[in-house]
Order: sequence, then C-alpha cells, then structure tokens
Amino acid sequence: TMKNYFTIVLFCLGAITLTAQSIHYNYPSDNFVRLEYNRPIISDGGLDFFSFATYLAGEFRVGQKGKFLAELPISRLSVSGESETDIGNIALGYQFRNIDNYDYFEVKLRLPTAGNSGFFGATFLAFADYTERFSAAFPDVISIEPSYNLESKSNIGAYYRFRPGLTLLIPTEDNLDTELLLDLNFVGGYRNENIDINGGITTFTVLTESDIDFDDRLFRQLSTSFTYTANNFKPGLLLRFPIGNALGDLTDLSVGVHLTYAFGGGSTVDEN
Repeated sequence: TMKNYFTIVLFCLGAITLTAQSIHYNYPSDNFVRLEYNRPIISDGGLDFFSFATYLAGEFRVGQKGKFLAELPISRLSVSGESETDIGNIALGYQFRNIDNYDYFEVKLRLPTAGNSGFFGATFLAFADYTERFSAAFPDVISIEPSYNLESKSNIGAYYRFRPGLTLLIPTEDNLDTELLLDLNFVGGYRNENIDINGGITTFTVLTESDIDFDDRLFRQLSTSFTYTANNFKPGLLLRFPIGNALGDLTDLSVGVHLTYAFGGGSTVDEN
C-alpha cells in the first residue's frame, strides 16, 4: 500500500543516516530542452557531495494546438563511498493548448522504469521533489497524471499560475494497491523580458488511504525560482523547502540550478 511505501521511504532515510514539468516553468510557443540539477541537503545525513537528482526535459510543438513533452529523471545516491545511480520513471505527455495561450490541459504518463538497477538510487529522487514529481521516484507503478494549467495573462509584471491535477498510481506488482493523489500547486511571481522570479507551494494529498491521518497524507513544499533570459539560453536557480509532517522533517532543503535552451518558438513572452 501507499502507507507501506512511506515506511520504505523512511527506511531509506534511516539508511542514509548510517525524494516532466514543474509549475515554475511555462513556455507557451517555444520548443525547449531543459536540464534541472538538484542537490538535496540533509543534516547529518552522511551524503557524499556527488549525490544529486536531475531531470532532463523537453517540450516540442505539434502544429498550433498542442505540445509533446518528455522527462528523464536521473539520480545518484552516494554514501560513505558507496554509490548507486538510477533513472526514475520516464514521463511522456501531451498538452492540449492554443500554442500561444498560457492555459492548457495536460495528460502525462509515467512508465515503470524506476529502480531497474537499484531501489535506493531511484527513491532518492523524492528527496529533491516529493510533491510535483513524487511519481518519478515510485518503483513498480505506472502513473496517469491529468492536470490543468491556469495562468494570468500578464506578459510583463506580476502574475500567478495555478495547476490542479490528479495522479493515478497503477501498480505493476501484486504487493501494491492502486492509489489516487490530488495535486494542488500555486506560484506567484514577477517577470519581464530578462528576468522571472516566482515562489509558491506545491502539494499532493493521498485520497485513497483512509487509515492514515490527514497530516500524513498531505505532502507540501515551499519553493522559489529565478530565471534570467539571455537570448535562447535561460539559466536560473531553484530552491525547495519541505514543510509538514509527511516528509518535511526528513530533508532540510533542495538546492537546484537549471538551464533551458528555447528554440523555434516566436513567443513574445519570456517565461519560467
């Protein structure tokens, strides 16, 4: 069950002591590839310097009415000279959108590729982003993730972005149950032609585990990002701060850097 998986995640942190598209980004008409590198910070966790969770993602226009998206999660967990590198669950998806519109409906599918070379390496992805990308670190499941992106129409100045959605976790092994998660993510920020800075909260709630207290079914992270636009290249920083009773007391924060190369778009807005 999901409760058993939470127990496994806790066990992973105990062993350490001997976490597709983030809401921070929205490029309406651009094709792009993006590399996001995260370094979870865990007090007294015994992690070596080269422990990381990284995501290689891309979005590509399909005519004027949609975009294809893909994401490859990769993690490396290194403790006391012992290391394990693994991929997470690869994401494939499609956005139904007017190509220049901020709002869109997205359907994402994550394939059960996590943990093929080792369990702990893939699970370490959850320590970087255990809300929006929790399903990337969950071994032995297929996930179906519909969501809707609602965004203010401000090209320059203050803006908001709200993304509700659902995540259906379908097990490929008999010892797991099908689970349904409610995703509610919100950021607010400021942008102009050169910079984009935002911050907000990302959450998911387990809807199908009534035997777990609500506080233990609600997962939350505060986060903030900064992006600078230099022609086609968009480098930036990303910080995530865990809060709450679920996994919030297990990792102090996650420090990330990201670099996007946007091409073939023609959007009039530089966005995160």
